[in-house]
Amino acid sequence: MVISRPAERRYYRVKRWLRDVDLFSKDYLIVPINQNAHWYILLIQNHNNVPTEGDLISDDEDDDYGKKIKLFYI
Repeated sequence: MVISRPAERRYYRVKRWLRDVDLFSKDYLIVPINQNAHWYILLIQNHNNVPTEGDLISDDEDDDYGKKIKLFYI
């Protein structure tokens, strides 16, 4: 397979790097993005681990689950 366009080459390079990685088993994905010589970081949290309002509000002081939740604000 001959790949001529730069975007296709980048796609297949990343596809090869991640062939043995299960992205959906990760709690977080950190994706660096470079756009016009400016860097951004995209933080993706696995949707199965996102706390709900019910998880954050608890009348039980012995609730260990509420102590494990960490919220990130940017």
